[in-house]
Amino acid sequence: MVLQGSSVVLGGGDDFAAVRITSSGSQDMTFGTGGLAKSEDGQAHAMVARPNGGLLLAGERQDVKVGGETHGVLKLVAYTADGKPDVTFGPAGVRELTAPAGVLDVVDVSGLRIQADGKILVFADVYAKPVLFRLLANGDLDTSFGTDGMVRWPETQLAVPLFIRSTTGPKLAILGDKAFVTDANIYSSGFFPSESAYALLKSTGL
Repeated sequence: MVLQGSSVVLGGGDDFAAVRITSSGSQDMTFGTGGLAKSEDGQAHAMVARPNGGLLLAGERQDVKVGGETHGVLKLVAYTADGKPDVTFGPAGVRELTAPAGVLDVVDVSGLRIQADGKILVFADVYAKPVLFRLLANGDLDTSFGTDGMVRWPETQLAVPLFIRSTTGPKLAILGDKAFVTDANIYSSGFFPSESAYALLKSTGL
């Protein structure tokens, strides 16, 4: 859900769909095409407002042929504030990551944020393991972050977080029923058990 003045944009699910609801509770038929913005194929699981007033949805598209094999790929869709494809972000407003090989088989995108500098954070399961992606504002992987634009966790699976958020300090917090922290673009093995969660939240501003 994203607020636009007195209107509300709801987005997600099949075909990266989004609709806008006016303050009177009716569907805004001027939004998108006939009241609906969508991008064929795939499912969106997260949406945020973009600095230019537009919208960004993140999710995955399955059964994409890459190197002769089918994979799930990370898919990002950008709409203008009025639900039109934002072609400045990519063809039809779409970017899909098919390389390097480490980005393939993405499922269950569960976190999406845009940093103050316009870079994009996406948290997802890849090969059933948690990965934090950082992308440039145009949708390219930020290769200065982690390894090839990704911070990977150890083989032990983590609980899927409810959200991710940049902190006021140099760290990034990934939060679910547990909290983990990346610092200096690398994984920090520090784990904050439940009894320390309040102190972590308070110190990071979450």
